[in-house]
Amino acid sequence: MAHELLRLTQRLCNRPQLISPITLGSVIQYLEARNTVGKEMRVTQAKVAPRQPVLDKESGVGLVQIEGALTNIQYTPECGDESCSYYSLVEDISMLMDKGIKTLVLDIDSGGGEAYGCFEAANEVRQMANDGNVKIIAYVDGLAASAAYAWAAIADEIIVNPMAEVGSIGVVVQLMNTLKAERKAGFERTFVFAGDSKIPFDTDGNFTESFIADLQAGVDFFYQEFIEHVALHRGMSDQAVKDTQAKVFLPEQALKLGLADKIMTKQDFLEYVFSNSL
Repeated sequence: MAHELLRLTQRLCNRPQLISPITLGSVIQYLEARNTVGKEMRVTQAKVAPRQPVLDKESGVGLVQIEGALTNIQYTPECGDESCSYYSLVEDISMLMDKGIKTLVLDIDSGGGEAYGCFEAANEVRQMANDGNVKIIAYVDGLAASAAYAWAAIADEIIVNPMAEVGSIGVVVQLMNTLKAERKAGFERTFVFAGDSKIPFDTDGNFTESFIADLQAGVDFFYQEFIEHVALHRGMSDQAVKDTQAKVFLPEQALKLGLADKIMTKQDFLEYVFSNSL
C-alpha cells in the first residue's frame, strides 16, 4: 500500500536509527523509488511468504532469521521483502520457547534498523531465555551492524562467519529538507503555528539550531542506551564499547575487542550447534 510505503519512509527519515549509513541510504532510496512508482502505475507483486521460525524437535534447537531492514512493527510486503520486525521476532521466539527448545539460534545478516523498540524487544527475549534456561547463540552470516548487533549482543555466544562483519555501535539520523527544492520549483509553503519549536525551519529554509540541538540530544540518548546495552550483555566496560567508534570489524578484530566469541564456517557452526544440543 502506498500509505504504508510513505509511513515507513517517514519513520526512517529525521529520527534516530540504529543502522549503518550505507544501509540507511539504500533503504530510503528503495522506498522513495517505490513511492514514485506507486503514484505512476499499479505494481503487481507476488506475495512473499514471511520468514518462519525453524524447530528441530530431536535436538531442541530453534532458529529465527534476523535479516534485512529491522523495524519495530511489521509492514506490508510492498515495503520490501527483506524486512524483519522486532514484534514478529518476539512472537516467533516466544512460540519456540513454548515448544521447549534448549537452544535458540539467531541467524543474522542485517545492517540494522529502527532504534525505537530495539532494546526493549531484545531484552525481552533475553529474559525469556533466562526464565526458560535456554541458551542463545548468534551466528553472523554476513553482517550484524547497529540494531542487528544489539540483537547479537544478547546471545550467550556470538559466532561469526570468516567473511562476516560486526559492529557499527552507533546512531544516525538522515535529515531530508525539501523546502529549497520546492521553492526552486515554484512552490512556497506557509506555516501557521503556535510554539517556537513547532516548525524546524528558519526563514531561509534551513533547519534551526535549536532543532538540530534537540535532535542531537535524542541521538546521544539512544547512543548511551546502545553502549550500556552492549556493555551489559557482552561483559565490557562502557568505555570499551564507546572506543569502537561505531566502526564495523572483521572477525579477528571483533574477537580481540570482545564483540564476538568464535569464528566458524556455516557448516562448522551447524555441526557445533547440533553436536552440543544432543
